[in-house]
Amino acid sequence: MVMGASSLPLDVGRARRYFTRTQVLGLWERDGGCASCGQTTFLEAHHNQWWDRDHGPTDLTNGVLLCSRCHHRVHADHWEIHTDPVSHAVAFIPPAHIDPDRTPRPGVHRHHPREHHREHPRHNQTTESPDAA
Repeated sequence: MVMGASSLPLDVGRARRYFTRTQVLGLWERDGGCASCGQTTFLEAHHNQWWDRDHGPTDLTNGVLLCSRCHHRVHADHWEIHTDPVSHAVAFIPPAHIDPDRTPRPGVHRHHPREHHREHPRHNQTTESPDAA
């Protein structure tokens, strides 16, 4: 079991089927809304490797936020979802009856204000004087 800063469980493996409130908050921080369409209401945590079908763990690395509509579509049509462990980019792989080539479709990636702040060129300027070179 992996614990967060306040000793709250973030990865619980197969000990629990449903994502905890702490895990959902972690998914919200990472995904910023539905990873498929970007909606920010009626969100549900989904196991990328399904709990019952694939015996997937209830871990942040195996979870993604989906709105209710996208969550039902993923289950009804049997889409696959992959989350890159480093970049956290989400890819949706359609079933063959939707796309015979099963070409991955990128999910919505939201930049959080802190990421924007760190990546913004104005915030990456050095404080050295021009004469320091």
